Amino acid sequence: MNIYIENLGKTKNKKIIKKVTEKFGIKKPINIHIVPEAPVEINQEEELYKLASYQTPQNCNHTSCLGKNLYISKNQEISFCPKHIKESKLGTIENITNKEKFENALKEMIEKRNKCKQKCEIYEICQGGCVFEKNCEEYKKNQQKVIKELNQIMENKVDLGTLPKYKEKAVINLIFKRKE
Repeated sequence: MNIYIENLGKTKNKKIIKKVTEKFGIKKPINIHIVPEAPVEINQEEELYKLASYQTPQNCNHTSCLGKNLYISKNQEISFCPKHIKESKLGTIENITNKEKFENALKEMIEKRNKCKQKCEIYEICQGGCVFEKNCEEYKKNQQKVIKELNQIMENKVDLGTLPKYKEKAVINLIFKRKE
């Protein structure tokens, strides 16, 4: 479980996290992320390489993270997606009013995954993608280009030191993944 919380100060953050973990029965959050007030710049190309090599991307647009995240805003509103806050709002810490929204999103995601699993050649990478992202064709095309490039790098035994660090890391991850 990832808990994303807008920075309210160290003491207040701890109190809120404790309250949320108790309310949701979370024994031990895996990761707690203090969300900066300024948006973080994300290199979209780098994200494609992370996904193609089974790394966790910073941008979750094309991954399935449903049920793995909670987002807590400064006014203690809780949503299950740190990127689509309005669409995934469950209520406040004191009053969870919208459990149906999460249940409906979960059902929709399961249906979407089942369709993707049957026909998509990159399903293993994105697991059906984000429940809020409806069109994945452009993403799929870009991801296939990245996969092709990574395969060519490995086939041609390109010197990894000549590549940008994110491509180097992607190639190394893929080599180890294929050995598993």
